[in-house]
Amino acid sequence: MLQELLNDIKDSDKKDLSLFFINRTLKPHVRSRDRVLEKYDYKVFQVNIDDEIRSYLYSLSLDQIEYAIKKQFDIVEYDIISDSTDQLYTYQMINKTMSFVSVVNDQLPDRSSIPQLQNLSELIEIGSLWAYCVGYLPDITKPEDWIYTFRKIANTKLVIDEKDADDKTIKQKFIRAVFNNKSNKLQFLHGETITLDKQIDCIYKVDTFYILKKGEFERMVGLEEDFKQQAGETIDKMAETNMFKGLDFIRKEIEESPSIHKKLIKIQKLETYQELKQSDIKRMEKTARLFGSKLKTEDGKIVIEDKTDIELAIKLLCEYYKEGMVSKKKFGTYSGKIMKTSE
Repeated sequence: MLQELLNDIKDSDKKDLSLFFINRTLKPHVRSRDRVLEKYDYKVFQVNIDDEIRSYLYSLSLDQIEYAIKKQFDIVEYDIISDSTDQLYTYQMINKTMSFVSVVNDQLPDRSSIPQLQNLSELIEIGSLWAYCVGYLPDITKPEDWIYTFRKIANTKLVIDEKDADDKTIKQKFIRAVFNNKSNKLQFLHGETITLDKQIDCIYKVDTFYILKKGEFERMVGLEEDFKQQAGETIDKMAETNMFKGLDFIRKEIEESPSIHKKLIKIQKLETYQELKQSDIKRMEKTARLFGSKLKTEDGKIVIEDKTDIELAIKLLCEYYKEGMVSKKKFGTYSGKIMKTSE
């Protein structure tokens, strides 16, 4: 698939290459319980660029995709937790209920309605700079076949001179300077500047994202923030079972350690905490002993008192400990999907 995307970009005319900036703003009247994926509006802006930048962006995309092709990534459907980073993830945008859908389904396809950016200050004044996107058209007779590359971008990459900015709350924590080869002097660099990273996070074509950098993609479309919200909801549901003591320790960990979010969502998907019985807890205790650990219990409930308890309980509820069907060897992994058998 990557080779096909590479060929499509090579078939595109460099002069048709388009650059877009995407900013993000909080929707009005948002409630705390609203889904994070739907709390924000994303707005696309077109940007005029010169031939030098156009050539730079074109070569950047080719270089990044050719590098990924050399890595020979396996193409797999997106999963929250995966063992390997040597994979190209696909993420379908069909029937997705997230605000970012409007970027690829509504705004980018309707090019005539995308506003032209007049100055970089606009990106700060009406929201936060969120990502940049480069568009390629392989066949001018098929405008529906546009290919887009995306890169999540931090606000620190956008710099506006404070004396030129309308919003005086914009502060610079560093100076910008350029070395003038004619005068051999270091001089202040004035005006509005933006840094375009030499990276591609994902590629989009016809309803599907092809993800090169999973974490950056999750941040860009809002999944990462949603994971934290879902993790908290999982703890609420676990508390309702009345089979756990010390869940506040996990709530604290949710605030301090993003790595726990996906694991709790895994538990939610597996539903191992629902209808938890004494026999289940006994099996969990036995499994923990098998791998040299001790699951704390009291009055028939799982007890959480520290980070070690958190890690063990989550591993057990995530079905982290697995056994090979053929070799009977023991494995440890958070990834894996429930499979149907013919029996």
